[in-house]
Amino acid sequence: MNKPSPSSTMKRPSSLLLLALSASSILLLLTTPCHAIQSSSSRIPDVLKRIQHQKNEQQKLKLLEQKKKDVDSTKNSLASQQFFEVELEQLLDQQQQQRQQQQQSDANDDDDDVQTLYYEQTLDHFSQDSKDDGENNKGEETFRQRYFYSGRYVHSNDDSNSNSKNKAIAFLCIGGEGPSLTTAVLVNSVHCTGDMIGLAAKLHAEEGLDVHLFALEHRFYGESFPKTAEEEDAAENRRRNVHLRGAEDNRYNEDEDDEDQDSDEEEELTVDYTHLSSRQAVQDIVQFVQSPEALSHVSNSNSPSESSSNVRWITFGGSYPGMLSAWSHLLHPSQIYGAVSNSAPVQAQLDFYQYHERVSKDLGDADVGGSEVCKEVVLQGHAMVVEALEKEEEDEDGEEGEDGSSSSVDDVAELFHVCGGGDALRSSKRNMESFVGDGLIYIPAQSNDPSCNKEICNIEKLCGRIVDEHNSNPHISSMEILAHVSKIQNGGQCIDVDYQSYVDWF
Repeated sequence: MNKPSPSSTMKRPSSLLLLALSASSILLLLTTPCHAIQSSSSRIPDVLKRIQHQKNEQQKLKLLEQKKKDVDSTKNSLASQQFFEVELEQLLDQQQQQRQQQQQSDANDDDDDVQTLYYEQTLDHFSQDSKDDGENNKGEETFRQRYFYSGRYVHSNDDSNSNSKNKAIAFLCIGGEGPSLTTAVLVNSVHCTGDMIGLAAKLHAEEGLDVHLFALEHRFYGESFPKTAEEEDAAENRRRNVHLRGAEDNRYNEDEDDEDQDSDEEEELTVDYTHLSSRQAVQDIVQFVQSPEALSHVSNSNSPSESSSNVRWITFGGSYPGMLSAWSHLLHPSQIYGAVSNSAPVQAQLDFYQYHERVSKDLGDADVGGSEVCKEVVLQGHAMVVEALEKEEEDEDGEEGEDGSSSSVDDVAELFHVCGGGDALRSSKRNMESFVGDGLIYIPAQSNDPSCNKEICNIEKLCGRIVDEHNSNPHISSMEILAHVSKIQNGGQCIDVDYQSYVDWF
């Protein structure tokens, strides 16, 4: 056997070198044949460099991977948030659509039992013809008055819960204010829903009573619009003219057609309102409840022989319809058994200051968002403006107000942005009255909605604005605070105080 040459004999690496090697390098050394090790002894520094380079690259890779994970995590988080928001918005939209569909479906289902009917009503209850024909008969001229009926709370003949010994009850909702009546008036509407419909359901379920539901449309409202014989003739002539123009369209140019159409529209707007009055409306109610049309519904109950004498008619209404409800019972107690009258000014007067007294109490009521400070600022602000206007009428020079503010009419007009300035207020006492008489600012007493989200849209937000401004600036006058509120409410537009122009428009 040949002996290896001294130059080819491997020298053992030092312990430091072994410690510097990675675990994979040690494994490589242990599994490498001797001749390979001998031939690679000169490459050890290169191996160490390569190992270090790999470690550096691995570390860089780990850092890059971590950054990528962080970026991906952020992206995923944002994407997830955006996705969640989109999903939530879509879900809310779907729920809102489902609620609307359900409400519409419920409304359609609920008003399926409501009938829309018509009754030939006397046009003039106080004409000589009506008096000669008797109270319960129609006069010479009539019009179609619309009414609604539901027997929802009337027991069937075989209903064991029916209390047939009791007289039938007829609830009559009276129209005359607000939107035109629809079948919803006997389901869910602004007219008589809360008290009338709720009470009918209660009496029907707990007392076993038959409660017939009616709603009568006010004359000259909705489809209950009287037309005189002359108006009927004019309408027929218009229809005939339209037909003739349609056959000879080529003889007219577009401008002439527009002029003819405008003329027709103006003619249609010419209406005789002679018979539009509360006196006539009360008689409409009394005549309707005695009519065969109304009693035909009531006679379908458990007592077929019922007549006007044993049916208890109870009228319902709020505001002006509340007045009609009260008057119909007051003037005709034998026909109208009872009346429910909400917020009805039955003793209305021209200078109806009592209404503003009620509004003033709301401003000081903490339960609805008011406060004594708010109420006092509003009262003082109005007093300062009234003082300025009264001094102008007396032709006196303006003096300093209680808060140190000017009380001249010109300053008032400038503060509240009155169209035409102080001269507009001076030109007529009516202008002054129209400016301050109905309040310098709008106070949402009737429409006070605690959940509204617009600026100063309820008493709480209105008083909050007033009190904040009052507390933040002790030198500002109550009149100036009201002026600031007024400008917000009017959207920066000037206030037109021309009373005559309002009358002409009306």
